[in-house]
Amino acid sequence: MLLVICGAGASHASADVGAKPPPLAQQLTDYPDIAARYPGSRGVIDYVRREMGHSHTLEDALAGFGKKAELRTDRQQQLVAFRFYLCDVIATTTAAWIQATHGQTRYLTLFNYLLDWQETSTGEPVCIVTFNYDTLIEEALGSLFHSWVFDSFDSYLARADWRFLKLHGSVTWARMGGANNRGRVTGNYNRAIDAANQLASPGDLELQMLDAVRADPVDNTLYFPALAVPMTGKTDFECPADHREALVTSMGEVDRVLICGWRAAEDHMLRILDALSPGYLLGVVAGSPHDLEEIRVRLGNVGAKGLPALEEPDGMAALMSDLPGKLDPLLTIQPGDQQAVMAVKLNRAHNG
Repeated sequence: MLLVICGAGASHASADVGAKPPPLAQQLTDYPDIAARYPGSRGVIDYVRREMGHSHTLEDALAGFGKKAELRTDRQQQLVAFRFYLCDVIATTTAAWIQATHGQTRYLTLFNYLLDWQETSTGEPVCIVTFNYDTLIEEALGSLFHSWVFDSFDSYLARADWRFLKLHGSVTWARMGGANNRGRVTGNYNRAIDAANQLASPGDLELQMLDAVRADPVDNTLYFPALAVPMTGKTDFECPADHREALVTSMGEVDRVLICGWRAAEDHMLRILDALSPGYLLGVVAGSPHDLEEIRVRLGNVGAKGLPALEEPDGMAALMSDLPGKLDPLLTIQPGDQQAVMAVKLNRAHNG
């Protein structure tokens, strides 16, 4: 099985067009017009910007704010507002990006190439995992598989040859809270802010396929965006339990891993990947040599068990410039074949 892991870098670099792509983590606070729709979010954004100015990452800054939210109701409300802001930012930028690219993204090109490989090789299944909230992968897969419609949580696991797992949630998913019957506020966002304490244990709230930002049910039911807010040390997934279980149980089948724009910063994912068998084939596409080295370090034992069949430090555009030359070693070398991997690396060094 080929496991493809996509992070924010893959969506951000999914095309070259004259429009603003879905943001990277450090750009998530750069949308004041959207923040104005959720006034409570501005307290979080102000705090995060200040902390990032002191060389903290966005994840570290949000983790610090999360600690404050454990102690104060108003901070909890601000964090809920930020969750709505985050959902709106990704939904808005994704819609504009799909319109600007007309759906012709590098995701589509990559998956189309993998489909060709699957059809002409042994028919290995492909499992796509993303930590992104956007719907760019759904858009690409829907272009390749007309009947694959993501209209239920079961639909993500419906195929035997391809599956798609969104481990940190989606702009099209929501957590359903209990009814807020206080009656003094209107609109789902305002009612959710009023009942922020319901998100103390979000895993206990029912997941639904629904856009929480625009939900305004008449029965006062509350909806919160089902997104895992990016915080250092966060150990929870934001997805149905059977999606996580499908990932865990597939580790015994995975013999090829392709990382695209994922920084390997989620320890809970690395613990799952630690079940990979030694000698699996590893491909990494990063945005810069520095990012590539950072991913190597973060992968730790997971990376040490793999054979590096592809290392691309210049991003998705460089990968697309020569898919056969760059990707075929990962797809065609037999797992465990150290000599074949070394031959590819020597050939690259000779030609590079």
